[in-house]
Amino acid sequence: MKLKYKKMILIISMSAMGIGMVTLSLSKPKDKSDGKKADTVMVTAEGTQDKSTDVEDTAAKIELVGQPGDGVLRMDIYPAINELVKKYMSAKGSCDYDTLRTLVNDSSVIDEDDLRAKSEYIEDYRNIVCYTLNGPTEDSFIVYVYEDLKILNVNTLAPGMTRLYIKLDESGSPYVYLGAIDDETQNFIKEASNNQSVIDVIDSVNKKLDEAITKDEDLKKFIEERSSAAASEDSKSSDKSDKKATKDDEKDNKSDEKTTKDKKSTKSDKQDSKSSDEGSNN
Repeated sequence: MKLKYKKMILIISMSAMGIGMVTLSLSKPKDKSDGKKADTVMVTAEGTQDKSTDVEDTAAKIELVGQPGDGVLRMDIYPAINELVKKYMSAKGSCDYDTLRTLVNDSSVIDEDDLRAKSEYIEDYRNIVCYTLNGPTEDSFIVYVYEDLKILNVNTLAPGMTRLYIKLDESGSPYVYLGAIDDETQNFIKEASNNQSVIDVIDSVNKKLDEAITKDEDLKKFIEERSSAAASEDSKSSDKSDKKATKDDEKDNKSDEKTTKDKKSTKSDKQDSKSSDEGSNN
């Protein structure tokens, strides 16, 4: 599979495991508040959980299958997680922020501009399947979500994959965890990407996407266009970083020059003072 097509799994579906974006450690976007503030209930579960007071119970409580961190990838094993994920993906596709706020721990990290941009060409997420790994604790799960994307003006569905980190609140109901995570959890998630079962699932998604691209010229064209757009954005980001680094270097150089001048000035003052003292003594 060509690299540019692999990258498109990231563009289309915010995929994971080295082929896309992870819904973890997201930076908080600028405040876009419209003055409305939803009622919230505070729930302790590795941080504050921001959930609407009128949120529905996602499903029955989860009873852990197996052991925490046992490395077994299980397909559609937790109905409550399946229901949560389907609601989450549906809300993403329709830019339903009110619903999204009830499904995540911190809605402030949701990039509304990014969701809105994707909704312009992603009509729907279909045929969702959840491949779940038990997390390092009893209340945590890594979920690899398979989905077929219906893209605007493209008949063939585009296979994709999204990785989510899901935790349980005090009542045992799951929610999508957004935000910073500790080093231990980050390492666990990183190691999970090396799980052979996970690798096999990723390979199967790549193969299905490759077949879909070969089958449909419209899908191929769309992916190539999005790849070019992504490359352009990466280039702009890189240029901004380089310019910032250059400005920082210039600032440091000016600071060094000022320090050198200050030292010379101090030395000159000392010499003048010494000459003055010698003249007085004479």
